[in-house]
Amino acid sequence: MYAVIRADGHQHRVTPGETVRLAKQQAQVGEKIQLSEVLIISQGGQTLVGKPLVEEACVEAKVVRHGRAKKIRVYTFKRRKGYSKTRGHRQDYTDVRIERFSLGGIALEPERAEQPEPQPAPAPEKAPEEALAPQAAAVAAETAPQAEAPESQAASAEQPAKPKRARKRAEKKSVEEAQETKE
Repeated sequence: MYAVIRADGHQHRVTPGETVRLAKQQAQVGEKIQLSEVLIISQGGQTLVGKPLVEEACVEAKVVRHGRAKKIRVYTFKRRKGYSKTRGHRQDYTDVRIERFSLGGIALEPERAEQPEPQPAPAPEKAPEEALAPQAAAVAAETAPQAEAPESQAASAEQPAKPKRARKRAEKKSVEEAQETKE
C-alpha cells in the first residue's frame, strides 16, 4: 500500500508508518495534518491514478518534529573583477509520520502480509570419520604445493615487477623467439 502525494511542489511516495521530511508546515508537534493532494493511491493490486489528483483521497499524517537542514554555502563571483560573495542558507523542514490513507472518507487498511512460521532446519547427520578420510586425502592432494611449476611462472616469480611497457616488450620478444624456434 502506497500513495504519491504532492507537498510544496515536491512529490513523495509514502507508505503508512513511514516518516517523511516535508517543507516547513504550519502545525504544532503532535498535531495531525491532512495532505489532500494525492496523485496516486495503491492498495493490493488496485491503483488509482488521478487526473491530476485522486478525488476525495487524503493522507493523514502526524507532525513529529520541526528542524533546519544542514547549512549550504552559496558562493558567487565575477571572474577577473575581484568580486566574490559567500552566503549561507538553511532550509526549514517538518518531519511527519504517515498515519493512514482515506478515500471518500473511508480509511484504507494496510495489507498485512501473511508470513509463514519459520520451520527449524533439519540437523545434518554426522558422518563417521572413516567416511571423511578419503575426502580429506583428496582435499589435501589438491591444496598441496605443486612439485613442478611451468618455466614461465618460475621465471616471473624470480624477476622483480617491471613496468607494464617493459613486460609487454618482453612478452612480445619471447613470442617472436618461440616462433623462430618452431621454424
